[in-house]
Formats: sequence, structure tokens, C-alpha cells
Amino acid sequence: FATCGAQGFKVYHSLPFLSGHTRSLDGGIRIAEMLEKTNIMALVGDGTNPRWRANEVNFWDENLGSVVDKVQLDDSPILAVKLSRYILVVVQSEEITVFNFQTLNLLDNIETAPNPTGIIAFITNE
Repeated sequence: FATCGAQGFKVYHSLPFLSGHTRSLDGGIRIAEMLEKTNIMALVGDGTNPRWRANEVNFWDENLGSVVDKVQLDDSPILAVKLSRYILVVVQSEEITVFNFQTLNLLDNIETAPNPTGIIAFITNE
């Protein structure tokens, strides 16, 4: 799993639990979502000095140490991101946007009831 903060993110190992790698990005991160056990992270900026905009998902390749792609949505902040090798789900306050993760092509926009905390459940069966 990963945590994020005012200057970057940190990756932990869960079994056994170990503190892992820290990446300083010189800016705030709201969301750090890992693509399974790969080197790819989905990152969203936040805070008084955000690294990226709050309405875009940046795909960070930890092996390269850089962003390899991104998806930008409307001006409303992204509240949650879930991903698998095939699907990217992005949650905003009253909408969920679903993309094909391999191509980043839009699959669907789903209007939702107000969801100010971005709660979503996502289960993969791959």
C-alpha cells in the first residue's frame, strides 16, 4: 500500500509489514494508488503546493522516476482512484468516470448521488 502527503509518497510492504520506498516530488499529493505489485502509481496533486492539478490522474513509473501518461477531467477535484490492469475508475463528487486502463479510452461517465468523500468499493477478479 502507499501513503501520500505534502512532499510525495511512500510505499509499504504488507506481508510482512515493512516500511518501503519514499519518493519526494516537491509538491503535495492527495491520492497515491498502486497498480497491484507493479512500478506504476496513479497520483493526484493536492495541498497548498500541489505537484499536479487536483483534477488529473498522473501515472508515475517508479522505475523511470517520471510521469508516463495522464488523464485530465473537468475542474472538479478527484476524490478517489481505483485501478487494475484493465480498468481505471476515477471518482469525483457527483460522477464516476471509467476508462480502459491500457488505452485510457473513456468507457463510461456515471452520475452518482453526492459523494463528497469519494467512497467507492473496487474488486478485481483477475
